[in-house]
Amino acid sequence: MPSSLRPQDAEHDIPQRNAADATPHTLGDEAPVSDFVSLVAAEEAQADEQHSPISRMDRLKALAAQLVRFGLVGGIGFIVETAVFNALLFTVLAPTVVPGGELWAKVIATLIAIVTNWIGNRLWTFRHDRRSDRGREGLEFFGVSLIGLVVGLIPIWVTGQLLGLTGPIALNLANIVGLGLGSIFRFVCYRWWVFSPHRHRQSDVAN
Repeated sequence: MPSSLRPQDAEHDIPQRNAADATPHTLGDEAPVSDFVSLVAAEEAQADEQHSPISRMDRLKALAAQLVRFGLVGGIGFIVETAVFNALLFTVLAPTVVPGGELWAKVIATLIAIVTNWIGNRLWTFRHDRRSDRGREGLEFFGVSLIGLVVGLIPIWVTGQLLGLTGPIALNLANIVGLGLGSIFRFVCYRWWVFSPHRHRQSDVAN
């Protein structure tokens, strides 16, 4: 004859059934929490990846590539500027004929080289970051280049006016120093102002 359930067994059986009944609801409530945690973890992993050494290395490589292209464009500009500078220095703007002729030769040669550099930098060096507001970009480019011209004039002015060295060798050495200083100034301003990726995105949004 089967024994009947004792009161103690019945009391233990009720919580077990209640726990079993509650299990599906608990799992259902935990699913959205688990999805949220996974999403947060994915976003943190993405943020870590963006700030990883590999990402920084890629940015450095891109910057180095831009610097190489800038140097090649500047090399062409250097040839143009040096050729025009010497052509004027030995002809119509010779210092023995025109007082301060070396400065005027530098100004004219640099203005011609600026046009060459603007074409090369816009179409090649910073082609991915050129802005849609071409007029303003061009004005800023020429403004930076003119300041770079002043920077490049300083060694020539010191050599010709303060030191009194007006020979071709001394003036060309001063011109090379001026070109180096002006190039450093221009690259920094072009890369982080005129052709800044942030300003490129802003101009695209505005247009």
